[in-house]
Amino acid sequence: MRKILSVLVVLAAAGGVYYYATQNKTVAPKEESQPTQEEKREETVKPAEEKATQEADKDDKTDKPQGETQNSPEAAVKTFNVTGQNFAFSLKEIRVAKGDKVKINFESVGGFHDLVIDGYGQATTKVSDGQKASIEFTADKPGTFEYYCSVGSHRQMGMVGKFIVE
Repeated sequence: MRKILSVLVVLAAAGGVYYYATQNKTVAPKEESQPTQEEKREETVKPAEEKATQEADKDDKTDKPQGETQNSPEAAVKTFNVTGQNFAFSLKEIRVAKGDKVKINFESVGGFHDLVIDGYGQATTKVSDGQKASIEFTADKPGTFEYYCSVGSHRQMGMVGKFIVE
């Protein structure tokens, strides 16, 4: 009887490990490989818009020394849409330039989550399925900062990403 019980315990433990391992492998890659239609549009439109803006800026700044930027009160805000589900973010990396105004729109699509960037003292409110929250700030410190979900042990379970300021 003890042998049977021991075998059942080992099988249950192995099944739990297998389930956890397959859940982590399928959740994160699925989110990365299937961006939303809005994210696809932003990825294809933004580079063209940015290039056009940069070329227009070059024309406007021909009398300025190279490397000097023009500060306008209506500087563009770099917006990122991030979703969270157990236990992954849709974006594993957010990359901006020092001085960029950044807006992160966060939506929970599965579970109760938030998005925290300690290095910038920024955090969204905690939201449930279908709820949204946003943070907006200026990326004024260069470096690589971890963003994560602060709910329970979500961070330890891999709900993290990198916020990179170049």
